[in-house]
Amino acid sequence: MFPSPVVAPVSVHASLVRQALCLEWITAGWMLIEAAVAIGSGATSRSLSLIAFGADSLIELASAGVLLWRLDVEMRRGADFPECVELRASRIGGVLLFGGAAYVVISATYGLWVRRGQEFSTPGFAVAVLAIPVMWCLAKAKMRIAD
Repeated sequence: MFPSPVVAPVSVHASLVRQALCLEWITAGWMLIEAAVAIGSGATSRSLSLIAFGADSLIELASAGVLLWRLDVEMRRGADFPECVELRASRIGGVLLFGGAAYVVISATYGLWVRRGQEFSTPGFAVAVLAIPVMWCLAKAKMRIAD
């Protein structure tokens, strides 16, 4: 026999979904800042790498939007959460990730083709360095809620 999964009481589940929504709003805010700084400083310094980083942030922002929608549906419907919403959100997220990967490959190939070097950008460097601890902390918090 397989052990049955542990199911949280409705009030605990709703609290966890609210916490997940809050973390996802923070993630979306960070992705918006990251995209604006990376694309802006990338355009100013003519850095294809920074522009690609910013475009990736926009794709992650769209993915966060999908998750916000999914969590909002779960919040409103609670136990009646339809599996088709989960499936749709997973598919949209997958398409966005493949789109991001394709963009990075195409932009890198273009950069190699035109043999354009990358210029340094202080704001771009700052946002890239900040992205690591910010996303790491958000990921840890999300994993804690998911468990």
